[in-house]
Amino acid sequence: MQSNTYKRVSAIDTDTGEVLGNALIKDNGSEQLVMRVVKENQAKAVKKKTKNKGAIVEHIQENEGSFVHLIYKYRKPIMDTLQAKCKGNKADIHIIRYIQLATYSTFGGKLFDDNRNEIKRSSLSKIWDTTSRNSVNETYKLLIECGYIYETEEGYIMISEDLIVKGAIEDFKKLKKDDADLTYTRLFTKNIQTMYEGTEPKARKQLATLFKILPYINFTHNVLCMNPTEVDHKKLDMLSWSDVARICGVDENKNLTRFKNELYKLKVNDRYVIGQFTSSDSKNNYKICVNPKVYYSGNDIEDLKALYRLFEM
Repeated sequence: MQSNTYKRVSAIDTDTGEVLGNALIKDNGSEQLVMRVVKENQAKAVKKKTKNKGAIVEHIQENEGSFVHLIYKYRKPIMDTLQAKCKGNKADIHIIRYIQLATYSTFGGKLFDDNRNEIKRSSLSKIWDTTSRNSVNETYKLLIECGYIYETEEGYIMISEDLIVKGAIEDFKKLKKDDADLTYTRLFTKNIQTMYEGTEPKARKQLATLFKILPYINFTHNVLCMNPTEVDHKKLDMLSWSDVARICGVDENKNLTRFKNELYKLKVNDRYVIGQFTSSDSKNNYKICVNPKVYYSGNDIEDLKALYRLFEM
């Protein structure tokens, strides 16, 4: 009878005497199979990463609930196909309606309403909270043309998984290899729905700004900068309000103050969505931050908690 027990041993470089780390040896009858050697510091790093990832997943489930992943590119328009079809800021209402619809996504690109019914075109006026049939049809046709959504033979609306994915994104490493600028973030579905529904209909187009600036949001600190993957806060290349206005297609010379004030009014669950925090180590002496209750890409629970504290104050 074969034995399948494992033994943990120390792996030592016989030439140098260096202790490389731990190894597992499997007793498989007549032969022994040596598993991969893991250096002690590597093992600790993996253990810490795994523990931290578990902590943030648990924290998100308790505080924010479900989420979907939004795939986008660094420093690129997040819905460029749609924006190219609309002059000026006319794409804004269509962008935020798409995001609102995406929050109803489930696995495989299917969309279900709050009553667990698959979503059809007739459901859109309720989801987008508008009585204007022409406006609903305009947004629907644009999203179809851009390939962001499509309709099944039965008339059910599906969302393209090129942008929105519920659950793990399979083969993302391959996608990243093909396009180094590709990344993704979590969109917190109930929070976004609450924010959308709690915003006056005439002001909802302002919510699109949160997603137009997303490609400049730092993974760790949720601040607007030119280097979103930078971890060290002292090395962040911050964006100014003028930079943000230009990214969003706003005339900074005429409408900057109004643009800022409109964003400052936005709230999610009674918390402000946009915060400006003074800093002595920034070229602009301030940081523009987005509340992580809207979206967040990082995996460090302490960083996330620090952001919560900022917006609580």
